[in-house]
Amino acid sequence: MTAELEVGFKIFSERYISKVEMSEPSLVSAVSTDTAIFEHLKTEWKFTPASNPNTTWVTFQVEFQFKSAVYNELSKLFLQEVVTQMVKAFETRCTVVQQQAKKNAA
Repeated sequence: MTAELEVGFKIFSERYISKVEMSEPSLVSAVSTDTAIFEHLKTEWKFTPASNPNTTWVTFQVEFQFKSAVYNELSKLFLQEVVTQMVKAFETRCTVVQQQAKKNAA
């Protein structure tokens, strides 16, 4: 499937089209196919059951290269903060989905 996604940080924001592939229940990947600023952008989320049946290990990988050498250098300064924001957004979404599932089960 394709999806319009957005990446942003501070004053920078870019919408782009990605090809999204899912191998339920363990993998979601998105590869940019139409973007003005990225040479390439790929994200991958892997889900692995943990020893506790109520928990899951999540592995997140992002691979990217900007078309601009200046953006590539600037990205090194902010990468950790961007990744932290992405993980926080993921965790927030998980909480919302879990709460909806509990509400629907009641």
